[in-house]
Amino acid sequence: MNWMLLKLFRIPIFLFLCSFVLLFIAMNGFDGLGHSTLFSGISDLFVKGTALLSIALFSISVLWAVYCGYRLWRWDKGSSEFCHNCGGITEFKDGRYGPYQKCLMCGTNKSI
Repeated sequence: MNWMLLKLFRIPIFLFLCSFVLLFIAMNGFDGLGHSTLFSGISDLFVKGTALLSIALFSISVLWAVYCGYRLWRWDKGSSEFCHNCGGITEFKDGRYGPYQKCLMCGTNKSI
């Protein structure tokens, strides 16, 4: 169950961590480039851009986590597709030989 949750929420967690890395970069800025008049404008623009990108990544990660939580809630309620082998939550993929389901708990594949 824990691996299934980690696989389900891996992208929101990654985006959340990236947003904090960008926020750290925006907070520290580039003080060394501020002495030149040419680079001071560029560094200010870069700091503002990374702050806005950090906010956008944080918002996307929260929305994606809410969607993953909704998928988990539907699976727990029994109203979504589940694995034919172990009963875990599945995700739909389109592979080389057509669409298939991959279980997030046991990793088995089933063609659709």
